[in-house]
Amino acid sequence: MKIAYCISALNHQAGMERIIIDKVNWLSRHGYDMTIIVGNSAPETMPFDIDPAVNLVYFGIEGTLSFEIPFLDPVLKEYRARLSEHLNAVHYDIVVSTGVADSHVLYKIKDGSRKVVEYHFALHHEEYFRKAYHQNLIYRLKGKLLTWCTIANGRRYDRVVVLTDGDYNEWRRYPRHVVKISNTSLINPSQVSTCDSHEVIAVGRLSAQKGFDYLIDAWAIVAQRHPDWNLSIYGCDNGEDNARVQAMYDKIDALQLSRDIIKGSTDNIVQRYIDSSIMVSSSRYEGFSLVLLEAGLCGLPLIAYDCLHGPSEIVDNGVNGILIPKVGDIQALADAICHLIENEPLRKQMGQQALNLKSRFSPDIIMPQWEHLFNSLLSQK
Repeated sequence: MKIAYCISALNHQAGMERIIIDKVNWLSRHGYDMTIIVGNSAPETMPFDIDPAVNLVYFGIEGTLSFEIPFLDPVLKEYRARLSEHLNAVHYDIVVSTGVADSHVLYKIKDGSRKVVEYHFALHHEEYFRKAYHQNLIYRLKGKLLTWCTIANGRRYDRVVVLTDGDYNEWRRYPRHVVKISNTSLINPSQVSTCDSHEVIAVGRLSAQKGFDYLIDAWAIVAQRHPDWNLSIYGCDNGEDNARVQAMYDKIDALQLSRDIIKGSTDNIVQRYIDSSIMVSSSRYEGFSLVLLEAGLCGLPLIAYDCLHGPSEIVDNGVNGILIPKVGDIQALADAICHLIENEPLRKQMGQQALNLKSRFSPDIIMPQWEHLFNSLLSQK
């Protein structure tokens, strides 16, 4: 079976890129002819290892393939033409959109392949963000327009794949050909955290979505009560919003915290998890939260806002971690962190319970669902 995945770029150390490469590698190693089609140029250094058998096709299109308002984006025409030319020349059985730039054009290309779109963000994520972070009415209406575009695109694919039960239930009101297949993780650490270190970790892009401004405010409270504990935020801004990153540093300075809280990217995030004792996610919204899964697989207790959607699929409140009902509740986030700092037996017990996530999200559980989806699409062709 010949399968291609479309993605805008491969130069970011981000969750979506990592999970796509992991899936493509797994499928390649299990006998599938795999290709990744990249809109931008090849990165100077590849952030993740790709199986040598996987084909890489780079279009080298200049500009950002974000397509916020797709029918107005000047890059769209060139991208569609290049993608159409390639698909009609190579003839794949199945082509998968990763739900960003390519999702606006892939379904329009009549090359004979079956088309799948997988969304790594909650359906209404643009509305969630704009409602929480912006009061400008026009800007918020733009979020509704982007949601409408996403739904309209989804109707035109052979299958829509979402990551969580919450998103599945929302999508079921629109195209009926939606399926839920959760993310998986290929990490299999040889050791796990002892939860003894005085280290709290958070991981993600330095964007508004990840809510690190909430976490920094909460840490100012935690640091007063537990000055011997440290917070490390691993992530990069990818040049997306330098002003917002600067605002984070300004907040750190105003709260008289150490700028060393922001660690930047790391080449060995698994070891960073193992060296920590608590994992915190302060996101405003999520598609799934791969970092919570990976931290759990490394034996960390998990703390997260119960945002839409994702954390509640992974965090079993009171068992492997703590879910905070209200997104943005700074005091509740600080109290949850302090609760696990002050209760070592509970912290270690929750860390051990988090290891059970492997039985639900291992590749042996998740990837056969993708194989079934692909086989069912071809059997209907």
